[in-house]
Amino acid sequence: MYLKTLEISGFKSFARPARLEFTPVITALVGPNGSGKSNVVDAIRWCLGEQSMRDIRGQTAQDVIYAGPRRTLGMAEVRMAFERRRDDDLDVPGDLSVARRLYRSGESEYLLDGQRVRLRDVTDALRAIGIDEAEHVVVNQGMGDALLSASAMDRRGLLEQAAGLAGYRTRRDEARSKLVVTRRNVDTIATVLAEMEPRLRMLRRQARAVTERDEAKRRLRSRLELWLAHRWKNLERAMEQLGEQRAEVDAERTEATSDVARLEEQAESVLEVERSWQQEMDVAAASVYLCQKERDAAGHALEACEQKLHDLRARLEERSSRLAEIRDGERLSDERRDRLVLEIAAFRQRANELAAEHSTAEAGAATLRSRLGDLSLDSEARSLEMHAKRQRLDELLESVSLQRRVVTDQEERIGRLQSWISRAQEEADGVDAELRSLEEQLESVRDKVREVSAAHDEARTRAGSASARLAKLDHVEARIRTSISDLSRQIQNTSRVLAALEPQIASSPLQNLTVKRGWEEAVSAAIGSWSGERSNCDLADFLEWRSRLEGSLKDSIVWGDTFCSGLQGTTPLHATAMVERDDQVGSLWATLAGKPAHTIGSPPFSVVSRGGKKLSALGEEPNPVDETRTRYLQARRQKEDASSRLDRMELRVNPLAAAREPALQGAAEWRKKVEVLSIELAESNETIARITARAERLRHQKDAITNDLPPRLQELNELLAGQQVQVAALSAGEQERGKAAADLQALSEDEGTREQAVAGVREEAAAAERTLADLTREGEAVEARRATHEHLLEALHRGRERATSELQKLDSEAALLREQEESIVGELSGLREKLELEDERVREAVSRRETVEGRRPEHSVRTVALQEARRRLSDVIPRHERVLARLEHLQTDREALTTEIEEELSTSPDGLPEVLDDIPTAEEVQRLRARASQYADADESVIEESRELEERFAYLQTHAEDLRAAADNLQEIMQLADNEMRGRFADAFAAVNAEFGRVFEVMLRGGHAELIENADGGVDIVAQLPGKKTRSSAAFSGGERSLVASSLLFGVLRIRPTPFCVLDEVDAALDESNVDRYLAALRDISERTQIVVVTHNRATMAATDTLYGMTMDDEGVSSLLSLRLDAYAAG
Repeated sequence: MYLKTLEISGFKSFARPARLEFTPVITALVGPNGSGKSNVVDAIRWCLGEQSMRDIRGQTAQDVIYAGPRRTLGMAEVRMAFERRRDDDLDVPGDLSVARRLYRSGESEYLLDGQRVRLRDVTDALRAIGIDEAEHVVVNQGMGDALLSASAMDRRGLLEQAAGLAGYRTRRDEARSKLVVTRRNVDTIATVLAEMEPRLRMLRRQARAVTERDEAKRRLRSRLELWLAHRWKNLERAMEQLGEQRAEVDAERTEATSDVARLEEQAESVLEVERSWQQEMDVAAASVYLCQKERDAAGHALEACEQKLHDLRARLEERSSRLAEIRDGERLSDERRDRLVLEIAAFRQRANELAAEHSTAEAGAATLRSRLGDLSLDSEARSLEMHAKRQRLDELLESVSLQRRVVTDQEERIGRLQSWISRAQEEADGVDAELRSLEEQLESVRDKVREVSAAHDEARTRAGSASARLAKLDHVEARIRTSISDLSRQIQNTSRVLAALEPQIASSPLQNLTVKRGWEEAVSAAIGSWSGERSNCDLADFLEWRSRLEGSLKDSIVWGDTFCSGLQGTTPLHATAMVERDDQVGSLWATLAGKPAHTIGSPPFSVVSRGGKKLSALGEEPNPVDETRTRYLQARRQKEDASSRLDRMELRVNPLAAAREPALQGAAEWRKKVEVLSIELAESNETIARITARAERLRHQKDAITNDLPPRLQELNELLAGQQVQVAALSAGEQERGKAAADLQALSEDEGTREQAVAGVREEAAAAERTLADLTREGEAVEARRATHEHLLEALHRGRERATSELQKLDSEAALLREQEESIVGELSGLREKLELEDERVREAVSRRETVEGRRPEHSVRTVALQEARRRLSDVIPRHERVLARLEHLQTDREALTTEIEEELSTSPDGLPEVLDDIPTAEEVQRLRARASQYADADESVIEESRELEERFAYLQTHAEDLRAAADNLQEIMQLADNEMRGRFADAFAAVNAEFGRVFEVMLRGGHAELIENADGGVDIVAQLPGKKTRSSAAFSGGERSLVASSLLFGVLRIRPTPFCVLDEVDAALDESNVDRYLAALRDISERTQIVVVTHNRATMAATDTLYGMTMDDEGVSSLLSLRLDAYAAG
């Protein structure tokens, strides 16, 4: 492939359409500066898909549209046509045409072979013919220097283009984008599953509860029948047993009643004798009772007297023990009193001795005090003299010190002034230097502010466009999500309507039908009240019947089953013809009524209109449309439509999210760039303000230094003169201070001798005072101990008196207690004698009672028999009553059990099953009844809802697993692409390195150059020019840099040739000798790559095949003039 033609219209300076035709070899664009040559290069870059306005020398997208002084165009268009070479081996079907348009309104479009396409389609088409990117296809002015001064990673990008890695990188980036979207979808599904899981668990529990409830109801009825049958059987058996017991008890009661009557007649004759004996027995028993009562009273009195005697003797023993204690205490008190008297006498003798010693010590202390007073007066006089001399010495010291401080302060002030003057001069010089530096910085920062302001305006424009795109995507996504929310609510509302209507159509086949929109009333009328149980004809019979009925009307009859899905078995819809309008019902029926086939099949044939009018062999049915069935079908149709729309809406969200991510990233990048540029601009403005403020402060500082310097010099001279006067005064004061110090030293030595004598007298006086104090303290201690012993002696006397008084009181109480003891002992003897007499009387009364009882009449036996008969009768009567009451209770239980059987099982006791061995208990029945009623309010629809949610949950889980597998595949694709890119880059690096070295040696006639891959993966250029040391590209001259860059570019083109290459004034820095070698390499490259050069060099013009001259008129419109040099040379 090579560039055949280039058509430019409205692009920059090409206000008039221009067409450039190129040869497959070398074409040159020439003309004066500013004639539009670079605009042609920019047009090529723009048509190839360039998105950066800065790279095509513009600020905004509309800058590429021509805007002259007299007119402004509304559109710019560039079209490039590529033609296949004879030796091309590209897998491309034919020639290729690429075009790009931009309207001033901001709309743009790309065209590929005349068809509107996306930029990506253009990029893929260009990549297919060998143009990955326009970086080394179009080499602008200064790009050679930019290639050498670029970073190592940017140069690596050039080699990656030579290796053809753009396609792999695109696939890897696409895989990465898809991986991001896939992982986001996985996270979304995980979130949905997490939200569904609690609802699913709840529905599972409810469905399980409904199933368990139904199973419990079924088992409850089965076990309840056996339990009630068992209770009925037990009740019947109990009633039979009670009937037998009643007969036995009736017989016993009759016999006992007759025995009582007989014995009562016999006992009446002997009743008087029995009463007389009973009276004697009562008198004897009363006598025994009275005697026993008197004997018990005597016994109680005896026990009370014995207890009283025991208490009295205990009190007497207590008084005796207390008397012994008091006598022991008196003996001990006498011994202690004697010891105290002896100790008190010793204390008084010691006190007299201490008083004598105290008087002697007091006289010695008075003598020492007198001597100490005389010495103190003499010492005070000498102290006053020393104090006066010391004050004079202090005054002299203070005066000398003050003079020294004055001299020191003057020296410090002189030093500070000298240092300040030196610093001020240095500071003024530094301020001048810093002001010059700040002026240079200020100019540099202002240049930077202008550049940053231009970049900031462009970034803000791009950020606004990206934000608008993102806002539009967010608006669309919000509308879709609002629609999803509305549809979800609609599905929920419809589900509630269906749940409310399902009980009314529980036996209808409508539950399984899905009806086409608008035909709900017709289907409802066709179904009627048919429940699915009255058809005696299968589907094959229906179809045969319909085929006979249709005959020649087959194409005009539409049967009801075609409007529905989900039919099970044969329904009236298979025998119902559907028509659109009501007036068509009669005409169709009139056509078919005469056929004998309309009576075949069940249900019978009918015709129904869309509005619900129904006509059959029975005539027109009134009100065939049931509102409930119609509402059910409409609600079911609405739910399915809403579910379908919901699925479509959910499918639309993911592409929006995928499109939103690049837009969000783009907007974030441009906003970040705006922020960075704003910060940089603000920092630059702050720097300008800071530099300006600093310069102003420096100027003020310099003025202040200049104004302060003369006064400081005058002050320094005055201080130097005053310093000499102060030094002389200081010498005189030092001499006077030395003399006063010598006098004070002599007085101090004499005072030391006197102080030693005074100290000796003071020590003797202090010793005497201490002796006197010790004697005083000892006398006070002896006196205190004597007083204590006297107090103890008085306390002993008082205690002795109290003990004597208590002893007398105890003796009198003991005597009184002994008298009471003698009285109680006498009383106790009398009570014992009385108790013996009472015992004798009791024995006599008991003997009399036994005698009377022995004379009991014989006829009392009959009375005993009568009592026994009455007892038997009284035993039989309760038993008889209990049996009757139990019979009545069982009868009541029988009636209640009959009612319970009828209510629980809706049957009579005769319909109960036979009772086997497996008899349930009441606890089991109660447990089943509780389980059956536990979820009585549970909705039956939860089972279907649970099943649907289970299916959706399983589908989402499967979808999530598929997405995870897809993510793993994408990860593997990225890994494979990275591995392939590394391998291809290594091969391309080696090949380009070899070609670069070879071309370098040719173009520079020797030397050596190579590419080195650094540790960070970037590519560095190391070259050794002929006759020079090896050095980096940063140290080359302009011509050397151009030759090195051209060598690298030509090396890349030899390894990976492109359909064409545009060189914009690359040879500008070369001299004539270097141009020749440059052109030789250029001709070598042109064998495989079409070359388009923009040049001012005559040698380069002479080496081309086609020459385009360019000029520009006063309105800024470029014009072209072409010249075929190969044809001119041949002619």
